[in-house]
Amino acid sequence: PTPESLIVSPKTNEDKNNQKQIITGFLMNDESLTVPTGMDNAAAYMSIDIDDDRKEELVAFYRNTEKNFEHGFMILTQDSDDQWHIMQKKTEIGVGIDYFEITDLNNDGRLEVLFGLKSGDLKSLYCYELAEDTLTDLGRIQYESILLTSDDGASRQIVTAVNDVSDMNGGSQINIYDLMGHQFICVYEQVFDGYCKSITYGQISQSQQGFGLAMLHSQFLSVVLLAEEETGYRIILEQPLAFDYNTLQDTEIFSDINQDGILEVCYLIPPEDNNGLHEVDDYLKVWYQWSDPIGLLPMQAIISNKGAGYDFVLPIAWLEGIRYAFRTESGMEWVDFSVENEDFSVTMLFSLLVMDQYSWQQNESLKNANMVVLGNNPVSDKVYLALLQDNLPIEMDITEGRLISCLRINGGK
Repeated sequence: PTPESLIVSPKTNEDKNNQKQIITGFLMNDESLTVPTGMDNAAAYMSIDIDDDRKEELVAFYRNTEKNFEHGFMILTQDSDDQWHIMQKKTEIGVGIDYFEITDLNNDGRLEVLFGLKSGDLKSLYCYELAEDTLTDLGRIQYESILLTSDDGASRQIVTAVNDVSDMNGGSQINIYDLMGHQFICVYEQVFDGYCKSITYGQISQSQQGFGLAMLHSQFLSVVLLAEEETGYRIILEQPLAFDYNTLQDTEIFSDINQDGILEVCYLIPPEDNNGLHEVDDYLKVWYQWSDPIGLLPMQAIISNKGAGYDFVLPIAWLEGIRYAFRTESGMEWVDFSVENEDFSVTMLFSLLVMDQYSWQQNESLKNANMVVLGNNPVSDKVYLALLQDNLPIEMDITEGRLISCLRINGGK
């Protein structure tokens, strides 16, 4: 079975209540159901099909109400008479449940159970093999961040980051583990500057798989690309980002933004003038992809305004020397684009403006200017405009048609 098919939440409230009654009947007096704190879509209990027989077992998480440092999980199964029994029950030391997954790490037909608990400054991943209704202890791995590589038919690896909180400058040790037989072997370990904020696995170039690491420093982030090779792992990029990403919520630093199967790295380009009105979500984002032996190549550049309901996708050919600024004039908010020339002079290119339809129809001065209507949104009653400058650089090929093709209307308010 695939990891995605193993665990599902109860389908209805009735199912949920029935399952809860079954589970609580197997808990001791000093045990109580608990919801894991560090898991996505966490629940105190879930359905699980361990042996892929289309008959669901139950997995439940509990804590000791008298000893708060004891937490565990329990797997229940049904016999041929539909009577429930405890298949496995495991209690470990920790103050909260952070991680749980069942998967076949090394494709040997036997499942591994991974159970993560918070314990002081670090977290502990308890690892077991589940075979013939028996749990075999495979050891314990410390972690702060954790990732399992994707299930693509090959063996899955456990990747962990362990932050050194005693280091004033911050540092994280990245460890990669393979399951060999009944033992986890650390096949890679390396200390990087900064605390590891996230680990991403995937295709990091056209020819290489590997990991993207986002490392948090006191005032900035840095990114690391760690390529997987036949002889091990190689750092192909380690670079600070030029802006503070800590307040950026919606954009992942690593993402397949153009859906070509390869991860890109997001770089924020701050404006020349913020006008005091815009958060980093509105800043220009340029997504780069690694290409050997050239390095980072821009793949997509987007400036977004969620409030106005649009994305503006800049052609890659326009990026060299591009500058932009936010400006307010007569109550209207503009985004001005310009380019820096080789002699450091600046050439104005075009400006974006969003207005309501009535204001646009009543503004004769704008209608008489060199304005281009890029599109409109009848739901929000907005019109999207561009003011084209004269004497534009011929090599940039900035035309009305290209500006219209750059606009994506996506809502707004």
